[in-house]
Amino acid sequence: MLARLKDLDVAITALPNDDQRKIAWVSVDRNSSIWVASCPSGRNRAGPAAFQEIACRYMGKPSPTASALAGQSIWSMEGVARGVCDPYGIALTSCVLSGDGWRRAHDTIKHAISDTCSTYQVEFTCEVFGLFASCIPQGQHRDALVGAHARGRLGMIPDFRFDGMNELLSDGAPVAGTQMLGELKRINQGPTRYPTPLVGNSGIYARRQAAVNTRANLLQAEREREARVIDAKFGQTPAGQHGAVHQRLRSYGKILGLVVGHFGEWSKDLNRLVGAIAELGVPRVGHLYTSRGHQAAKAALLLKARRDIAWAGINANAKLLLDRSEWVGESAMSVDRSQEAKKQRVRFQHEAARDALNAQYAVHQQGQGYSARSRGG
Repeated sequence: MLARLKDLDVAITALPNDDQRKIAWVSVDRNSSIWVASCPSGRNRAGPAAFQEIACRYMGKPSPTASALAGQSIWSMEGVARGVCDPYGIALTSCVLSGDGWRRAHDTIKHAISDTCSTYQVEFTCEVFGLFASCIPQGQHRDALVGAHARGRLGMIPDFRFDGMNELLSDGAPVAGTQMLGELKRINQGPTRYPTPLVGNSGIYARRQAAVNTRANLLQAEREREARVIDAKFGQTPAGQHGAVHQRLRSYGKILGLVVGHFGEWSKDLNRLVGAIAELGVPRVGHLYTSRGHQAAKAALLLKARRDIAWAGINANAKLLLDRSEWVGESAMSVDRSQEAKKQRVRFQHEAARDALNAQYAVHQQGQGYSARSRGG
């Protein structure tokens, strides 16, 4: 088996760097292959179309949905061409389009992590609002900060705060406090996240999970930069000094970079987090899964957690492509996609439903012997 795997690796490595089979080969991990190793349950079940997308993406084959639309333009809601659909659906999932497709895919994974923490009785907070509000003095600046958060103009709302797992996730660094912050990100395949010139044997992207780990390593600097902006704008912190928001952010230690990639692969921190959740869950719910001791219970909890979160990731990726296929082709361009047109269609539907209901009511009243004339007489 190992000899065959080595031969396959040599054959795929010899492919051109922009070959999708090679990009998939150097990207996928054990979480990407969860569709091979386990059957989904509950809401993680994938429909026939989604399952085909999952399998083809893992093996670097063209997407069945995108292949049928290849060469056609991708249109925005306003009728602006965003790109051309390719057989793998890369442009379709990575270009900016109307709708909440990216957010829904992100939230699918976020909810899977939250459900796992709740099931294993791990203390956590999802979407940590108001974490930095107290760092800004009362007054107009704080009111402006709260208003900016409400309008979604600032991103200093961590996806997660985990309690009691610093010892497990410290990675050799000094442990300060009992809480850690986590940021969840999804990345789609594209030249920024998966630069094909670096897929060769000597490049950084020849290593597994390199794209997701590279994205995870950027999160700390991004959040600290946002903290400095908030300190300067709302906290009136002089240039070159660390303000209260920046200091509080750093008090939680290194942010966990929880990244799920285009192929369903996980960043290092996400793998470590799932392991820590399973470890914490053993004394709390491990007896519900096995009575064969600590290691057996941890293995059972880890398998379930990995299965549920990995299925959520690959399903979210497949559903994103399937949902966005409606924006491809001449039919998408010919239909008026403006917001006003959509509102007008909704108004027409409401009016039609109202008229139909009124007509049914009038027929019913006439059948009871009532009429407009008799009521007025």
